Amino acid sequence: MHDAGMSAIMVKFQDHHTELKLEKDTLYNLVIQEESGEKIEMLYFTAKPETGQGEVLLFKWDANANSLKPIRTVMDGMDMDQSLYRIKEGYKWQVEGVYRIRKKVPRGNVIEEIRKDIKFLEGMKSRRTITQNAK
Repeated sequence: MHDAGMSAIMVKFQDHHTELKLEKDTLYNLVIQEESGEKIEMLYFTAKPETGQGEVLLFKWDANANSLKPIRTVMDGMDMDQSLYRIKEGYKWQVEGVYRIRKKVPRGNVIEEIRKDIKFLEGMKSRRTITQNAK
């Protein structure tokens, strides 16, 4: 995935998040909020929902380009590039929403499927932004 310009990281939700009843081999969109109030879109692929483990891709909304921009991530202590988004061990976000997107796709061109998922999210985010700005 890294070669395709997608920086995925493995995460583990806290034990109390297992009450979300996330399904194995399913892709979700989580809208999360940082302590600063800025929102991040997360694609979360469940690996072991019973333990809260999965793989994530993080994106920030670029209103000027009307698109989601990938966030290049690094776990704190492994930083080799100051432009990377640092995530300290134990860092917590506020989850604003959880949306099921699809089940696992067959092996093959998974990267292309993820790109389609990102386009879908951009369409949803664009409509949300327009609705919020109209208020």
